[in-house]
Amino acid sequence: MVIYHQKIFIVGIGSFLEADAEILEKSKKEAKKRGSYKKRVKKIAKELFLEQFVEIACQENKEFKWVMHCKTLDALLCYICVEAQERDHNVWGDRNKGFGTFNKKSLERHATSQAHKKATAFLEKTKPSFTINEVFGSHNSEPSQLPFHQESDVLIRKYEIPIEYQNLFLNIYWGIKEEIPLTKIQSLNYHTKDTLGVTLPNSHLSFKGMTPIISSIASCISMELGRSISQNQNIGILIDESSDVSGKEILLLYIRFYCKSQNKVVESFATLFELEKMTAEAIYNKLKKWLVENKLFNKVTFYCSDAASNVSSEKNGIPGLMKKDLPLLKSHKCLCHLQNTALRHTYKKFKRLGTFNKDLVEFINYIQNSPKKIRILNEKQIELEFEDVYGLIKAKEIRWNTFFYATERVRSLYPTLHESSLEFIQMAILKDDERNAMNFRNNYILNFEFLYILHWLSDFLQPICLLNKQLQEKTYQLARLKDDISIVVEILDSDYINVVKPPLNNLDNMDHERTFEEIMKHHLTFGGFHLTNFLSQCKFTDCKNVEYQYIDEKKTTLSYSKLPAFELKLLIQSAAKFLKTELLDLIPGDENFFANFSIFDFEKFKTLNKQELNDFGNQEVLKLSNYYLSNDPSYSLQKDLVIIEWRRLKLRFAQGIHNKLFNKEESFNKQSIEYILSDPYFDSGFETMKKLVSIYAVLPCSNAEVERGFSCMNRIKTKIRNRLLPDTLRELMLIDLVGGQPGLWAQQKIASWFSYWENTYHPRQV
Repeated sequence: MVIYHQKIFIVGIGSFLEADAEILEKSKKEAKKRGSYKKRVKKIAKELFLEQFVEIACQENKEFKWVMHCKTLDALLCYICVEAQERDHNVWGDRNKGFGTFNKKSLERHATSQAHKKATAFLEKTKPSFTINEVFGSHNSEPSQLPFHQESDVLIRKYEIPIEYQNLFLNIYWGIKEEIPLTKIQSLNYHTKDTLGVTLPNSHLSFKGMTPIISSIASCISMELGRSISQNQNIGILIDESSDVSGKEILLLYIRFYCKSQNKVVESFATLFELEKMTAEAIYNKLKKWLVENKLFNKVTFYCSDAASNVSSEKNGIPGLMKKDLPLLKSHKCLCHLQNTALRHTYKKFKRLGTFNKDLVEFINYIQNSPKKIRILNEKQIELEFEDVYGLIKAKEIRWNTFFYATERVRSLYPTLHESSLEFIQMAILKDDERNAMNFRNNYILNFEFLYILHWLSDFLQPICLLNKQLQEKTYQLARLKDDISIVVEILDSDYINVVKPPLNNLDNMDHERTFEEIMKHHLTFGGFHLTNFLSQCKFTDCKNVEYQYIDEKKTTLSYSKLPAFELKLLIQSAAKFLKTELLDLIPGDENFFANFSIFDFEKFKTLNKQELNDFGNQEVLKLSNYYLSNDPSYSLQKDLVIIEWRRLKLRFAQGIHNKLFNKEESFNKQSIEYILSDPYFDSGFETMKKLVSIYAVLPCSNAEVERGFSCMNRIKTKIRNRLLPDTLRELMLIDLVGGQPGLWAQQKIASWFSYWENTYHPRQV
């Protein structure tokens, strides 16, 4: 029975399948005859209203000229109400919401409302010389964020900016330049309005109201910077990575370029990136994407970074990846980092210096970690009639020159430290505290070797510190490096390496027996000022004790050992020789391509005789021209004239024709470059030389400016303000680092800021 029903069921299904197959085949034939089917698109009422009324009728109907559609909010707004700041019970004037009913009746109802009439009367009263149509113009386009490289198409308003908005923009701009948190700027706005009685718009005093204004100011500054950079055919980029207070890895990008409007070479903050990975490939991908988007990638001629392998290696680092895309690129390591590394190598080479560094850190921490000890030290400075009250400086390897400043401060405060150490012992309550205070006094305050090295380093590190300061200049030029290092080497030679001392005995006094004190002082004296002065106050009484007059009418006894004291002579001479070699290695050699740029030392032109001047730099100019200009069609026509151009340039500077134009207080080489790039005299007959000088001008020598950028970042993004997003942080840094000074500069720029904010963040667009 079951089998019988199954057969009937199967037969039924078969008949249905055959019928479906016939219907499907028939529909295919009909579709083939009919062709492809196009579904009719039915427009909804809102789309028809916007298309047929808002976009067309409003252009012809003066009655509804004020209406606009904001695609971002998907709402209608009345620009008259928005401009007049009519917010109470008037959704048409609320730029954050708008009106959501899309029909003609809603327009007619608003046109006859009291709020709209008041707003119209207000605008006509405050802007009497222009009709509403003249002021507003077209206003149905959608806002867009302008890229870094594009010109702004935002129009500055014809009428005067309302005074309340001028006050608001200046308040916000000043607060950002002072690196005040945004919440404090909000509080400042309310204080300015309520307490001081200054007019400010109510609708933009909140945190959300300030954010678009900050973005507008940053965008205007960014676009102005982009216009200046885009006028250059060659730029140099500087990068460095570090962690912010929230632990995120941040990469800062700076650009070195010649600014025509200011007629000077500038190293400017451009942008920052939040890094997910610290690999060279990940960093390069972000860097390249930004440079390509802003049409700057092919202009990159030089690259500068610190000595970290991922950003400096020409094999596996960023320079290696960049050179695959930019064959002419030359990478350069930061001279400040290299000079600091040379000093660090000296400390590592000589263990005694490394031990002194550790002792110095412990010495400073012993006092700095106790507020009571700091107070005692300050009181002793007042008792001894110091000009001011000074604190100790912590020495850190990652900070340039801090070891010089730390040693110099301890040396200058030694009399107060000596007096304070006695009180440290007296105020000790526990035995451990007393033992630590005794060790501090015996191991440091009364230790001859510690004080001797302290005074020696005050002399030894001083020229190194001054060199590092020179290398940190924004507009430092590679041509200066050889002369600046030569000065430091000359000081090391004269004071510690080739120092000449008169003999203890000569033919006139061979029979005169020298005292132990004379022998020790003769052995330990070098050319340094502080070290010589220290030894002049010492009296070697025996082989274990030195009487030291550390201040007028006050003496103390220092402990020392004769043999280690004699070893100090070898330490000082060896350390000076080692550092001298390390510094000389910083100067590009003959095989180094960067050595070619040393010919742009215009100071030398005035010191060379005629024959030397004629031969100076000829080979280097040819190498630079063939490297950078070989693909330039105009260069092939002028190739034989390169040496003639170079000789004419040298003669002009040697004759001093331009001297009357220069400021004696500024660098001669710096002014010479600006003179060549800006003076019309060099526009004709110096084409090749001008191109080479413009390339040399953007050669970055150090990352000091990027390090200052990180200092700014850490002042803005603190432990309290650790939730700032990268875009917000970038905007704040742009305003702080690139924006000019508050005051006259801000007054001149406020019109463009206001127009950009109004046209980008308001529903109506110009």
